[in-house]
Amino acid sequence: MNNHKINLLNYLAGIIDGEGTIRIKKQKPRKRHNKGFYYFGLVSCGMTDKRPLILLMKTFGGKIYERKRSNRKPSWDWIVVCNQAINCCKKLLPYLIIKKERAKICLKLDLHKIQTKGREKIQEKNKFREKLFQQQNG
Repeated sequence: MNNHKINLLNYLAGIIDGEGTIRIKKQKPRKRHNKGFYYFGLVSCGMTDKRPLILLMKTFGGKIYERKRSNRKPSWDWIVVCNQAINCCKKLLPYLIIKKERAKICLKLDLHKIQTKGREKIQEKNKFREKLFQQQNG
């Protein structure tokens, strides 16, 4: 990896360490898919300066949303989920300091992405994912 890429990842890791969030999100499924909860990785960052968020988006994908708040300076949120969030964590892990443990937890979710068939396997997978979800909050 060249020095420019290393410097970029260092900078972006600092942005995420200081202003970002790395976590596993737990979401209820849509009514038609009533199979328990859905767990996925999420990396996000909110700032009043859009330029670092554009750099995050160019590097890792995702989307930028404007946060509308009355009587306040305009701000934006960048977010990546699922595979893009896992990829982001993999690339930033060596450079993260504050959010390193959260990135490791998020990456464990990806390691446990196995195809399961049968009720017992699905229950086992969901227990593991719930344990990771609780671990990030502990």
